[in-house]
Amino acid sequence: MNGVFLHTGWRTSGTWIWSCLRRDPEKMCFYEPLHEMLPDMSAAQMREIGGGSWSSRHPETAPYFIEYLPLLRPEGGVRAALPGFAFDRFFLGAGARDDDLLGYVTSLCAAAQAAGRWPVLKFVRSWGRVEWLRHNFPEFAHVLVMRNAWTQFRSGWRCLVEDGNPYFLAAPIVVLERNADDPDVAALVSALDLPIPPVAALPPIERINAWYRVIPDMPAAMLYRCGFAFWLLGLRRALPAASLVLDADAAPALLAARFAAGTGLTLDLGADGGTARPLPPRLAFAGMTAQDVVDAHVKALGRLVERIDPVTTARLRDWVRKAERAALCDLEQPVARRPEDLLRGLLPGIAVSH
Repeated sequence: MNGVFLHTGWRTSGTWIWSCLRRDPEKMCFYEPLHEMLPDMSAAQMREIGGGSWSSRHPETAPYFIEYLPLLRPEGGVRAALPGFAFDRFFLGAGARDDDLLGYVTSLCAAAQAAGRWPVLKFVRSWGRVEWLRHNFPEFAHVLVMRNAWTQFRSGWRCLVEDGNPYFLAAPIVVLERNADDPDVAALVSALDLPIPPVAALPPIERINAWYRVIPDMPAAMLYRCGFAFWLLGLRRALPAASLVLDADAAPALLAARFAAGTGLTLDLGADGGTARPLPPRLAFAGMTAQDVVDAHVKALGRLVERIDPVTTARLRDWVRKAERAALCDLEQPVARRPEDLLRGLLPGIAVSH
C-alpha cells in the first residue's frame, strides 16, 4: 500500500476522518481533489477556506486546501484540475478511459511522494468512480465511508433550514442531471419521478446556483428521493470495489480500530478521542411522512436490484433498513409496509434478520 484514497460522500463525517489523518506530518492529505472550485481557486482562497469560514460543523483544522499551494498555477487554479471532474462522467467503470483524470490524480500522489510523505486523497465526488480509481491505483487502500441514506439527507437538510445552504441537496441533483445518459440514472429518474431536466451545457458552479433557486420550494419528500437515488447509484458502484468500508455513524474508537485493521495506519482521534463530533438534532420535515421514505426505497431498489450482485444487494439491504429505522424514529409515523416486509419482497432469497 502506497497511501489512502478516502471515498466519502457529502455529510458523511469524511472531513473529520481526513482531519484525523492530517495530524500525522508523514501524510500529505489532499482535501476533495475533484472540488469544482479547484480549477480556478486563488492562493488567498486556499489560505482562507476552512471549517470556520462557513457553518460546516467540521472539526477545527488548518484551511482545507493549503496542501495544493505548491501546485497552483501563476494565474490561479490547481495544475491539471478541470471543472468537469466534479460532476461529469461520475460513474466510471474499471475499463473506462479518462486520461485527464488519471494524469491529475497521479500528479497529486507524485507531489506527496516527492515530499517524502504518504499521499492521502479525501474524495467526496468519487463514489461512482471507486472501481475506476482502484483499477488505476491498485497500490492504494480504497476506503469507502458510508452513512445511512436518511441520516446523510438529514444533515444536508439541516444545512438548508438552519443555515440557508442548499449545496448538499443540490449537488446530488447536479450529478443526476449531468449523467442522465447513464442507464441506471435514467431508470431511477423515471422510477422516482425526479425533476431532472435534460443535461444543461453550463459550468458545474452555474448549475449548482440554478438549483439553489429551486430547492427551497421543492417538497422534502422530493429532495429525499433525489438524494436516495444518488446514494443508491453511488454505493451500487462503490461497495464491490472498496477495500475497506467504514460506518460513519459508528463510535469513533470503533471506526478508528476498523481503519487500523484494514489499512495498518493509525487514525489520530485527537485529545477528545473524537467525542466532540456533533450529532444531528431532530428536525421537522413539513409534509413528509415515513411512508414517503419507504416508498422511495421500494421504487428505487425495485428498478436496480436485478443489476446488483447478491453480496452488494445484501449490504445495501442492511443500510436501507438502518435508514428506515432512523426515518421512522424521526418522523414518528406508522407506515403501511414495514421495512422488513418490503425487503423480503424485493430481495428474495436473502434472509432478513431482526
